Amino acid sequence: MNKLNHKDLQKKITVVLSENLFNTSFHNTLENYYECIYNNFEFEKEDRLILNNVLFKELNLFSNIAQQKVNLSNCGIDFPILLGNTNSFQKKIMIVAMDPKRNAQHHDEISLSTVFSLHNKNDRNTKKNDYWRFIEPLTKNNLVYITDVYKLYYEYQEQNKTLLSNKDKSFTGNNSEYYALHKFILNEEIKIIQPDMIITLGIESANALKTIQNIKSKEILETINNITYLFMPHISRTVTQNIQTIANLFISIGLLKNNNEMNELGKKIQHFKKQLFI
Repeated sequence: MNKLNHKDLQKKITVVLSENLFNTSFHNTLENYYECIYNNFEFEKEDRLILNNVLFKELNLFSNIAQQKVNLSNCGIDFPILLGNTNSFQKKIMIVAMDPKRNAQHHDEISLSTVFSLHNKNDRNTKKNDYWRFIEPLTKNNLVYITDVYKLYYEYQEQNKTLLSNKDKSFTGNNSEYYALHKFILNEEIKIIQPDMIITLGIESANALKTIQNIKSKEILETINNITYLFMPHISRTVTQNIQTIANLFISIGLLKNNNEMNELGKKIQHFKKQLFI
């Protein structure tokens, strides 16, 4: 079994975020947030941890966005989070999502949270949180670090249309100064965590990470420079709710064609649907 110092790892991540994402003055605040997150991870009270909003002026390079975009809304940042037992683990797994998507915010303040709101016990334990149902079993024997490719999410208006930050080429395009910052932060996270495996959730996060890492492979599983990459489909309810429909489709076509193999495949999909995140 491996051993690592959790506080040392988190301190290094905090330095990367505070030096590249926020202004230097935010460093102590970020350290306090993380201390609060980990100290209260299992605390029962719903209001046990409040991550206050920040203003764009508290950001580093990203602060320019407030002047460049019209009618900003739904702005958010999710802090990466490190889970598992650093004193005893088999693998270091890095899970990479797309961005900290928000809704129902109509001001240019930036709401803070953690990826998939994992710091909130009530959010983790809801039956609708398939992310936690997927992640929790991985934390039993592994060290798991969860982060986003793009650290900031926002929506803005252009030609009477609402556009998203992950579709904004001035924010995610290869020649953008912002893209260079996304790439630098993600690569620093990889250097610090030194994962044995990197898992992406959804085709958009997979494509973004492949671009940043210059990965050309179209395989679901690929090992490059001693890191195993697993490019998974998204596990949101929007995707997983279709599994039953797919199972029924195989069963129906199997019955229609009198194809027992196809029929049994549909039944197996039904069976394993219940075990996906166990």
